[in-house]
Parts: sequence; structure tokens; C-alpha cells
Amino acid sequence: MAGAILAVAVIAIALSARPLTREGALAREHLLGQRLHLDQTLAAERATLRSVDLPYVVMFARPRAAGRLVRNLLAREGIGRRAGADPTFFGAGRLGVRFAAVAVVGGAVALAFLTASPTSPPPDQSDVLDDLDGSYGVAVTDARFDATLVRSDDGSARLDVVERLRADVAAHLRAVPQVTRAWRDVVDGHDQGLRVQEITVDGRAVPFEQTRRMGYAVVQSRLPDDWEGEHDVEVRYTLDRPVVAAQADGAAVEELTWTALMPRWTWTWQLPDLETERLRMSLTLSDELADSLTDGSGWLDGTPNRPDEPPIPFGDTLQRGDQAVVAFDENVDDEYESDSLWPDGYGGVQLRFAEGTFAASPAPGIGHALWIGLPWALGPVLGLLAVVLGLVGSLARGRIGVQRDLARWMPPSLTIAQMFLVGWAAGEASDDDPILPVVLVPLVVSIVVGVFAFIRTRRTSAPGERPRHPARPRRKSAATR
Repeated sequence: MAGAILAVAVIAIALSARPLTREGALAREHLLGQRLHLDQTLAAERATLRSVDLPYVVMFARPRAAGRLVRNLLAREGIGRRAGADPTFFGAGRLGVRFAAVAVVGGAVALAFLTASPTSPPPDQSDVLDDLDGSYGVAVTDARFDATLVRSDDGSARLDVVERLRADVAAHLRAVPQVTRAWRDVVDGHDQGLRVQEITVDGRAVPFEQTRRMGYAVVQSRLPDDWEGEHDVEVRYTLDRPVVAAQADGAAVEELTWTALMPRWTWTWQLPDLETERLRMSLTLSDELADSLTDGSGWLDGTPNRPDEPPIPFGDTLQRGDQAVVAFDENVDDEYESDSLWPDGYGGVQLRFAEGTFAASPAPGIGHALWIGLPWALGPVLGLLAVVLGLVGSLARGRIGVQRDLARWMPPSLTIAQMFLVGWAAGEASDDDPILPVVLVPLVVSIVVGVFAFIRTRRTSAPGERPRHPARPRRKSAATR
């Protein structure tokens, strides 16, 4: 109750707006008297820029009326035309330059810290599954991947995949080990429409959840209790849109990329003294489809650091019969043999067909192409802007106004933005990566032009202009009086 009374008293005092001191009362009475005097003498109609009453007229007038009055007085005196030449006057243009300079740096920082550059190596399987509860504890000693390419009556393609894994499961871990798989289902901007249909353990279907992490498809079983020991695991999934229209050597083709395994796939399938010893992979398609294959088909051979590596030709691994089958059977002991197909990076198949083989999905739109080209274009564009604005601003007459601000604010801002973007676009580039000169040369040129523009636009006193802060005269000492 006491709190409510105190609150009411405080509100009453605040709403009364009565001064609580004698000095405050005198100030209030003075201002009310001044307001009455200005109203009776029509001070607003007589005011000039040199009138001592102008501050009070502006203070007592409504905001719009006060703004209109000041603008009219400035126009009457011709100050509106000279305001841009006043180094201490900040109009919309000069404020806009400062806002743009801050926005450029802010945009570069956001781009660098919130997105991954298309020129950066993509994550591997251990990155995608990092800190995912249940992803550790299932060692796969034998893995077999069988895919079947089907062309529907409407001409669309579908890829059905069955993964058969011989698993050895640990027990008494912090989290119950789960069947965990990750796939690259978006290739060069094309979403292949991956759907997990079923996960079975020893022939029994188990619950699972399909999600996305870092832009990759991830599926994980939801087993509630430990399941220690050896088990047979099957994962069945489908790619609903595996084929996309593409260009190869200037010709239109249709391309299928099946990424069965991601780089460093063995890391998440290991336990102490257990590792993947055998790997089998096959893809089955009709003879008619096999006849439509073109150059560029083969086993994936790319890695995160060289994702565009051409595939290894099928060679003898392509067998023809009632159907065409490409397959290999490799052991870990032969991993480093020259003819081994044991995947060092991505594991899977790339197929290229003649145009018209399928009702292929259209190639990714202009947005994907712009995003891929952004790291290559952003540095030169910002560098060119820094050079142009720095040189144009350096020609400012009298070294004042918006033109001078362009030279003093924008080149440094664009240079700082490029510094962040260099790390974003080329932070993991090798010494011979062509992206390095693309981003470093504009940065160096921007620094040189920025320093030149800053020195060139230093403000100097105009002829006859009094210094803004004149030096105080020295006081004569008693000895010289």
C-alpha cells in the first residue's frame, strides 16, 4: 500500500510540472514572460538572423513553423546557397557521405563474418558433424553403396540408393551412438532433392530425423538405448532431381553428380583399433542411358581444395550386360596403390549425358552465378570506386564541401572494407591461387590513392580568412613593461 501511495505522489508531482526550487520558479516565470512579449510584439514576423529574440521565437514555436521560419530567413539572406561551402555546415550530402562510409565497412564486416565465401574450401564430413551428439561411437568396418538410375515415363530422372554398413558400436558413451550420415545434396547451386526413406538395424526399422547442417543433408537415427556390438545397418534414400542442365566445353549437356561420401568420411567411422577396411560402390543404369554417356563421366576425384578436379574415367569398371553397371571393390590396404579407387576426397559418380536424355532440371539462376563471381568482382569494384572518388575529391576547389568529404571518407572506408573482404575471399588461398592478385592489387592501389587524397585535401586557410583558433597574445613580463 505504501508503494502505491508513493507512486501516485511521484506521478502527481511529475504531471504538475511545477518547479521545486526558487531558481526554477524564477526561470519559468522569465520564460513565460518572454513568450508573452514575443506573442504581443509579433516577433516571429520581425525576426532576422541577427535578432537576439530568434532563439526564443524558435523555442516557443511549433516544430514545423520553426523550421519554416529558419529556412525562410536563410533563403532571404542567401545563406542557403553558401551553406555547402561552409566547412562547418553539415547538409544532407555531407551526412550522406559519412553514412555511406560507415555502411560500406559495416556491410563488409557482416559479409565476412556471417557468410562463407564461394572461394573457400567447403566443409568436410567431420566439420559438418562436429559437436553433434551421437555422431561418435559407430565404427563402420565394411561399407557398400548401390545406386540405381531410373528414367520415369515423363522423362525425369530418379536415383535410388541403398547403403549397407557393417557397424561395430561402442557403449557407455556420454551420448547413445546413432546411425549418422551426411551428404552433399546441393551441387553447384542445384538442389538434388535428397529424401531419406528408411534406416534399419538388423532388419528392423528405427526412427530417424533428417535435418541440415552447414548447408548439407544430415540424417540421424533416434535409438533410445545402447546397442553395443556388431550390427548390419541399411540406409535408403532417393535423389528426386539428380540431373541438371549444364555446360561442358561450350556444349549443352545434362549432368548427374552422386556424392556418396564426403571428404574425411573415414574419421567419423573410426574407433580405437577399428576402421573401414572394405568399400564397394556401384551404379546401375539401362543400356540406353549408358549409350548416351559423354566425355566427363567417371568416379569423383575432387577434394575440398580442388573441387573441380575432373573425374577418373570409368574404364574397365563399366560393365555391359542386361544393364550397364559401374562398380569398384576396394580394400584399405590398397588405398595408396596407383590404380586404387579408394576415395581420397569425395566418393561417388559423375555422369554426363547428351542433351535431351532427360527432362533435366534447369541450371541454377543468375543469383547463383552472381554469388560465385562475387569474391572475384568485389575487390576490383571497391578498388575502382576508391580510386575514382579519391581522385575526383582531390580536385575539390577550396578543399571544402561534399567533394572534399568524398576524398577524405570514402577511399579509407573502401580500403578498410577490402581488408575484411581479403580474408573472406582469400583467407585459405594457396600462394599460387589466382584469387590473391584479384583482391590484393586493388587493396594496395586503394591505400596509395587514399593517402594521396587525404594529404591533397588537407584544409588550409583561405586568403584573408582568420584562423579558427587564433593564438593568444603573449603577456608582457614585468621586465619588459
